[in-house]
Amino acid sequence: MAFVARFVSALALVPLLVAPSSAQASPLPAPPPVPRGALRYEPPIRIIIDCHADPFFGGDKPAVYAQWIANANWLIDVLDQHGAYVSWGEVGEFGEFVVEGGTGGPGAALLRRAYQSGGAIFPHSHSEYRAGVHQWPDVPQPSDPAWVQRNWDDVIGWTEQAILVALTPLPEPLGEIRCVRGAHLPGDEYQFHALMASTAIPYREAGPDESFYAYFEHYVYHPYRPSPANVLDESLSTPFVQLTHGPVIGLAGIHNGVFQDYTLEAAKAQFLLEFVNWRHRWRTGAPDHEWCFGGGGHPSNYNPGDAPRLALPPLLTWLDTWFVGQAMPDGTRIAEYSSERRVGEAFLAWEAAHPGESSFRYPATAQDYDWYPWLRPAHEELHGSRHVADLAAPSGVRAFRLQSASLATIVLAWSDAGWTALDLSAIFGAGMVTRRGLESGSSALAASSAVPIGGEPVVVRL
Repeated sequence: MAFVARFVSALALVPLLVAPSSAQASPLPAPPPVPRGALRYEPPIRIIIDCHADPFFGGDKPAVYAQWIANANWLIDVLDQHGAYVSWGEVGEFGEFVVEGGTGGPGAALLRRAYQSGGAIFPHSHSEYRAGVHQWPDVPQPSDPAWVQRNWDDVIGWTEQAILVALTPLPEPLGEIRCVRGAHLPGDEYQFHALMASTAIPYREAGPDESFYAYFEHYVYHPYRPSPANVLDESLSTPFVQLTHGPVIGLAGIHNGVFQDYTLEAAKAQFLLEFVNWRHRWRTGAPDHEWCFGGGGHPSNYNPGDAPRLALPPLLTWLDTWFVGQAMPDGTRIAEYSSERRVGEAFLAWEAAHPGESSFRYPATAQDYDWYPWLRPAHEELHGSRHVADLAAPSGVRAFRLQSASLATIVLAWSDAGWTALDLSAIFGAGMVTRRGLESGSSALAASSAVPIGGEPVVVRL
């Protein structure tokens, strides 16, 4: 498996040429964005980079805290280089360290950077409570509402104290700064909803929505208000917004009980699948939605040499090259960097403009295409795929080589400059290939030396 990953990464560096142009594709121009309400308006895909400090598990806690601060500062430095933002969350003990260090301490300095970047500092917790100075054991009865309340009170309280130490005077009301909540407890969704209502926290950190990956191998594309009966279903009366994105960029493994591949090349392919769906809504002038992409992570993931530290910078560079700050021919922005708070605020604005409308719902509890809210042909062709290389193409045409879930070579391509023909014989050899439209699902044969490419994205395969 490690060999395959290295082989795919090496291929991604090879500039593969396709006809009729051998010039490297250049980004589309970015005219002024199209205003909301225009025929083909679609909000950009908002890319979130979440970083939250998990509980400290043994060891030299002050040394771990110092390393986490260094790693988080590295992360913000990288994001600053790309015009991206951090969404910062922390457990109560991290806040305790910040308070001990005072306004001039490194923790307070980090929180100031995080707030200036993403606009929020939010509480994140597992099942811990504060039993004493730097004593944060797990609650003895995680299903007991009293212990769950203790967990919430301790973590939120110490996060608020850290905010007050770092941001003095407060630039805005405290509740607007700690406006996101991430929590492993309670396990009961009805109790969770009640706690969110009682704390008046408007946004829930991404995570529970990752269960969608088990059904379709990608993440939910839109914020929504989750039902307490089914976290993937919708209830417009829910008092908070579920934010959505993937787990740690650069890793593959079990997270939230689901095996998920979010390594660099898998994340690129997942963005391409989301973009195909976003572009379809733009092409058809369908009612607009808010779109999310991105990943969560922890300061412990960004030690020198760790896979997430190696994966994040090239992913941001790739997104910058093809999508972030780029525009469709009419000026509609494709993607932009955002934060959990900014996405939440954008969703509230969307809700105000679309009263009573659904953003996302999936009431099933298994893979069920009858409820799948996006393009089925695109999902059938691209789910579980991995990016292999960006292909050079004529101006206005985009083409990417991928490895499908079945390990076959495929090419994803589309044109925003009218019909053209791509010579893909260097990839597929001489002969006939199949091109399938990802919107219509229709298939046709074509000569590999002259594959027709138009406005509908297609997957080309042997």
